[in-house]
Amino acid sequence: MVDRRYGLNKYGDGKLYGPSDSRQALAWDVSIDWDEDGFFEVNEANLVTSVQISRGRNRLLKPLGGGFEPIKTGTATVTLKNRDGRFDAWNTSSPLYPNVNYGKDIRIRVRDLFTGEIYPLFRGVITNLQPAGYGHDAKLTIKASDGLEFLRNYPARVALQA
Repeated sequence: MVDRRYGLNKYGDGKLYGPSDSRQALAWDVSIDWDEDGFFEVNEANLVTSVQISRGRNRLLKPLGGGFEPIKTGTATVTLKNRDGRFDAWNTSSPLYPNVNYGKDIRIRVRDLFTGEIYPLFRGVITNLQPAGYGHDAKLTIKASDGLEFLRNYPARVALQA
């Protein structure tokens, strides 16, 4: 059984990236620890419609000799289909009720189906949940930040000894 999640890995006609015969070569893992037990039980990749990940910095130096560009907090935006109300925080018949809330761990990985290697793309905490639409067009947009957000917001306190 081939483990294919959402979308296809299509490279077009080969003019931009070169010829490729690899189609559907990636399996996605978008897992959320909804019950906060430390395990990612459910892979939500089959409900994902889009993923956007931003990490690092845009350039090394600031313009006009302003020094180094700071490293930005990594963010991920994941949009999920919510036709059955699975991600509705008020839906008592949802299997995730009452756990749909921010502050949950999220992990995004991709697996190369040819080599079997797993590449971690993002790991962080959900900072915002934005439901949109209703019925057949219902969606949930998840915003998440990586560990750099935590490090920036909570200064370390270390006892020094002389």
